[in-house]
Amino acid sequence: LEAKGYVFQSRCDTEVVLAAYDENPEDFVSEFRGMFAIAVLDSERHRLTLVRDRLGIKPLYYYWDGTQFGFASEVTALAALPTLTLDVCQDAIRQFLLYGYIPAPLSIFRNVQKLPAAHSLTIDLQNPHPSVRRYWDVGDYYASPKSFKGEQEVLDALRDQLQTRELDCELIEVGCIGTCYIEPIISIAKPGRPSVFYGEVTAKRAAQLVESYLAGDDPLPECALGTVGEGRIDGIP
Repeated sequence: LEAKGYVFQSRCDTEVVLAAYDENPEDFVSEFRGMFAIAVLDSERHRLTLVRDRLGIKPLYYYWDGTQFGFASEVTALAALPTLTLDVCQDAIRQFLLYGYIPAPLSIFRNVQKLPAAHSLTIDLQNPHPSVRRYWDVGDYYASPKSFKGEQEVLDALRDQLQTRELDCELIEVGCIGTCYIEPIISIAKPGRPSVFYGEVTAKRAAQLVESYLAGDDPLPECALGTVGEGRIDGIP
């Protein structure tokens, strides 16, 4: 966006969202990473656009009765709408008992819908009628061929991921990365920064620990923490 002439006054993601929408209102989240639930009110085009992230991590609910439209990130927030009756959706209960969660577009309330993951909703304010479409499909993503031209391109992609995610840990090794790849990965990490290394645990258990740590649920065990040194990992028992 900056290369196209956009000048940002802050590092706020909201400013980036608006610039991306201005540049490409039909597909403005195509380059976005991470989790998000976005609503953009376009007064020039007289439309409202809602978008949910690709994996559906951020919730986004909406209500439409033909005359009144409402949306929120929590379904209980919609209870403030005077025309909404909070009737429990029986099908949603059955789905919950079967799967352990309520799949989109259902919600616990019959008159409230959940915007599915990787979907957007657009409503024309002059002729109100919600239109929902899928903007990304995981099947298409993995079906498209992906390759790297060389070792440097692999390292550049890994470095980009580490910097973009701004993780506290610079290295994650879960027992399934070959030793021939460890040294190049270490060279990317900044010396002195915390790192994570798992050796004597299974890949499945290590992945669970790392996932829990990144989610902020549990600290990593002390035996898994170390610092990146000169081509080696220090502090690992």
